[in-house]
Amino acid sequence: MASRPPVALDVGPDGIAEIRFAAPAKGPPTLTVEAMGAFRRILSELARRGDVRGVLLVSEAPGAFLAGADLKEMAEILSGPDPGSRVRTLAAEGQGVLLELERLAPPTVAVIAGACLGGGLEVALACRHRVAASGPLTRLGLPEVKLGILPGLGGTQRLPRVVGLSRALGVILAGRDNLSAEEALRIGLVDALVPVEDPVAGARAFLARLRPGPPRRARPPLLLRLLEATPPGRAWIFRRAAAAVAREARGLYPAPPKALAAVRAGFATPGPRGYEEEARLVGECAATPVAHHLVSLFLRSRSSGNEALERMEGPPPEAREAAVLGAGLMGSGIAHLLASRGIPVAMRDVSPALVAKGMAAAARIVREDARRRRLPRRDGEALLRRIRPRTDLLGLGRADVVIEAIVEEVEAKRKALAEAEGAAPARGRPPLLATNTSTIPIREIAAALRRPGRFLGLHFFHPVRRMLLVEVIPGPATEPEAVAEAVALARRLGKVPVIVADRPGFLVNRLLGPYMAEAGLLLEEGADPGELDAALRDFGMPMGPLELLHEVGVGTAKKAAAVLLGAYGERWEASKLLAELDPTVPLMKGERGRRRPDRATLEALRARVAAGKPPRRDLPRLEMRERCVLALVNEAAHALADGIVASGSDLDLAMVLGTGFAPWTGGPCAFADARGLGAVVRDLETLAARHGRRFRPAPLLGDLAAKGGSLAGFAPGRPSR
Repeated sequence: MASRPPVALDVGPDGIAEIRFAAPAKGPPTLTVEAMGAFRRILSELARRGDVRGVLLVSEAPGAFLAGADLKEMAEILSGPDPGSRVRTLAAEGQGVLLELERLAPPTVAVIAGACLGGGLEVALACRHRVAASGPLTRLGLPEVKLGILPGLGGTQRLPRVVGLSRALGVILAGRDNLSAEEALRIGLVDALVPVEDPVAGARAFLARLRPGPPRRARPPLLLRLLEATPPGRAWIFRRAAAAVAREARGLYPAPPKALAAVRAGFATPGPRGYEEEARLVGECAATPVAHHLVSLFLRSRSSGNEALERMEGPPPEAREAAVLGAGLMGSGIAHLLASRGIPVAMRDVSPALVAKGMAAAARIVREDARRRRLPRRDGEALLRRIRPRTDLLGLGRADVVIEAIVEEVEAKRKALAEAEGAAPARGRPPLLATNTSTIPIREIAAALRRPGRFLGLHFFHPVRRMLLVEVIPGPATEPEAVAEAVALARRLGKVPVIVADRPGFLVNRLLGPYMAEAGLLLEEGADPGELDAALRDFGMPMGPLELLHEVGVGTAKKAAAVLLGAYGERWEASKLLAELDPTVPLMKGERGRRRPDRATLEALRARVAAGKPPRRDLPRLEMRERCVLALVNEAAHALADGIVASGSDLDLAMVLGTGFAPWTGGPCAFADARGLGAVVRDLETLAARHGRRFRPAPLLGDLAAKGGSLAGFAPGRPSR
């Protein structure tokens, strides 16, 4: 039986043509080479016909319009010979296809119901009109710069014409992928909202209402339009954008400045020249290691956890109701996340005041989303109604999954989870029980449960709504079905699950341990706190170690450090300065985004722990960066040798998503491979000679260096238990 074509044409008796993008077996439709060829043939046929009075572009995939380029094809190109030339050619060919779409005589309408990202949005922009289904599944954006490339099918040329220069730059340069249907309507990206129940019928009604002339869309404010209408005004906008790009990209990411250059080219020389520049610049981006790393990380994020699902005969059951134990910072964040995905959740804590505080925290997130027009008010109200505040055990018996997120004390966690297990009905499938612990071994908590096979760790990261990583940590008795359910739940919540072995610190906190300890030792030696944070930000970390410590909380960090030192202290060196920090004394001054270390507090503490030793003031940024980063890389090799994760690529994914470890490097293992494992070993030996045993190279590094192996490619197998 012949396979269905990726793109098909259906012309009805009413003269309305539907170009239908077929739903693949997995995921949304993508613009593969085959799909673009079929699309071009259909457009050529439509250009010849005289019986078509309107064209709708429709996806047959539920919850998606088009996801853009096929990234598996892109990854093969990026890892093959001359990727820049090949991507430039493909971009030019794709631009030609969309130019044919743009030139069709009948009105064209993109029917956006679900994700419309990257090349998918570029296809929609080549249509004369766009309508979007209201609802949480609809998301629009051009995320290409997050993958190390830039829109290459005309997006840098068409989006400014549709929504205005400033708004377009805000989407393109930030790689935004989260524009809601309502926000898209507000900025003029779509012309109308249609019912989510039947978006095609809504699009047909929109087509019937069309009148001759250019489409009427929301426009930018008058002052912005005046600025964008004149060369001096546009020059000012471009200068501001260039300064912001330089500040954010820090010279590490070539895509944002090249995307800005592509947009500028479209205004400098309207017509084909702008499209030619776009194709040339996306080809230049594709030739960089940064693009290769970012595309590889994205693809790995899509498949992470598959091994757990593939061991099951069928899909794991979906959670219909949930419960969260604890209404604090993490508990309220997890409850909000569950409710935002349509899962009713009981949020329990020991007092009405604590539960009320958790509900207020969830309400603040909803209000912020409503203020930024990411969430309609009615949807936000419905979300909060799905969170049921509790101080008793009622409601826990209906939960298919219970996530504990209380204080980081083993006895408290054992008691809370045992109570939840006891509240479950005697008959039927037992609920999945999970703990959000960041340090306590799963096996220790499981000792209090009657069914340890239904229990594991689900470690979310703060802030819950933004951080993509979830560490899935099976205990020694956890059943494979429970692991598969946890992986499926994490994906349903929009997170990336990475399966991690039950060892102290698990993965992310274990690797952060020596990194943060080295930062403390540098401060003891007299390193300037602001320079220390700047050194790691310059490397590509989202924040410096002191700002990270402030964000995590000194009290939480000290508890984690005690666990880690107890497990790995034979090769680590603790920082006396970090140990002496007072959790009640603020470490940083200023607002988020403009915080600076409190030098007076840190200097007074340094003087106390350094026992009168004169501070060494000549610590350059490069040395500070090298010591912190190589301490983390060395521990990554130890963790891989211990079987903490299945592969070096899993470790890289977890560290980029869980800590923001310089994404341009591809992660700690890819960074070490790029430097050369032999060079990493030599650098660690030099540091060990100067600073002691904590820098002795992990044996795995030496073994792989001798064999010409790869740390990112090292795969010890399934995480050990």
